[in-house]
Amino acid sequence: APTAPDPGDPQVIARSRRAVLRHAHEYADAASRFSGNARAYLWLSGLQNAGLGILLTVFAIYVKAWGMSESVVGGSEGTLAVAAGVIALLAAPLISVFGYRRLMIAACVAYAVARFGQAAWPTAAAVLAFGMLTGVGDGVMRAAATAFLSENSEEAERTHLFTVDLITRLFAAFAGSIAGGGLVAG
Repeated sequence: APTAPDPGDPQVIARSRRAVLRHAHEYADAASRFSGNARAYLWLSGLQNAGLGILLTVFAIYVKAWGMSESVVGGSEGTLAVAAGVIALLAAPLISVFGYRRLMIAACVAYAVARFGQAAWPTAAAVLAFGMLTGVGDGVMRAAATAFLSENSEEAERTHLFTVDLITRLFAAFAGSIAGGGLVAG
């Protein structure tokens, strides 16, 4: 039976470094070919997810400060997920009828109305109902964005573009969550 390579072996370390550098160059090369629309979307997606990270962290803290249990935050996120899933299934015909721009603007409006509604009516029922509206915006935004990125990229770069999009959204949301926690603690 073959034995596992020793992670401390200098040859294993050198091969690992070369593989990481090769992948980094591959991603840099692919990123240099991203369209202007794809690049603009990545920047805006990063800003949006950083803002959402801040907002969701602060929101969860204030729900608790309003005297509601953590289950209200979980319920709100659950209704968001269900609504986003249903809307994502309906997105293809919606995109073909209304187009990306209108749907993305509508999604942003749904986000804004939902989050302002949750802040204006701090009751469990309102938080859950507006959580569903947030899910509508989230489902539209995710589905429309995926289709938009597909249309604004070449087949050879899509894997890299979607990976960069995911990393951008995750890192920005993480950074926003830390910033949101700092805002409330400060």
